[in-house]
Amino acid sequence: MLRLLVLVLLLANLGYYAWTAGHLHGLVSISPSPREPERLQRQVRPELVQIHTAPQATAPSQPEAASAAEPQDAPALPAPASAASEAAQSSCLEIGPYTEAEYAAVQTTFSQVLQGVDWSAQREEHGGVFLVYLGKYPSREALLRRQEELRAAGIRAEELRHSPGLEPGLTLGRFNSRESAERRALALADRGVRAARVLTITPPAVRVQVRIPAASAELQTRLEDLAPRLQGRRPAPCEVAPDARP
Repeated sequence: MLRLLVLVLLLANLGYYAWTAGHLHGLVSISPSPREPERLQRQVRPELVQIHTAPQATAPSQPEAASAAEPQDAPALPAPASAASEAAQSSCLEIGPYTEAEYAAVQTTFSQVLQGVDWSAQREEHGGVFLVYLGKYPSREALLRRQEELRAAGIRAEELRHSPGLEPGLTLGRFNSRESAERRALALADRGVRAARVLTITPPAVRVQVRIPAASAELQTRLEDLAPRLQGRRPAPCEVAPDARP
């Protein structure tokens, strides 16, 4: 029974193969073909059919690709109008001058009003008199001998007059600042005059000037209103130093 079944399957396969290969043409119907050439024979005016291929996308040129890949810088945002206006209205102001005693009376007011603001109290010395002095000599004759020795060395020395506490003595220079007098004394020491010393004849007057480099318009108005509490001093534009002028 099994052999008969195998034989039937074999014959069936051989018959199917002969039918699909066209060996039974004329005996049975035409076998189906995967290409179906009969469809091509039934076409109407096949010459009008054209096949178009899709154009290939061209790669962008290297400069364009680079420019597309690079991020563009974000445009700078303009500064707020209020900030720019405030900066334009700020100006340098000075208030003073004060003596040391006057500034001590208004220092607390400045500290309160100018809290959080860049400001400084600048001190300057004015009007002092300083001498480079030699003496006191035991006699006027000793003074004259020393004066002649200095003149021979090319150093000018004058007899000090109208100063009872310093006579007889010599002055080697009169200066308006201690720094200048001390420089003169050091220069004389290098030339062998080591006994010279600096004396204060008139103490300098100290002036205090309050300086605000960038005062806003609002702060200027407030300082104007506070003038009675600031010893009557009102804000004024900063003076330009001579070496800072164009």
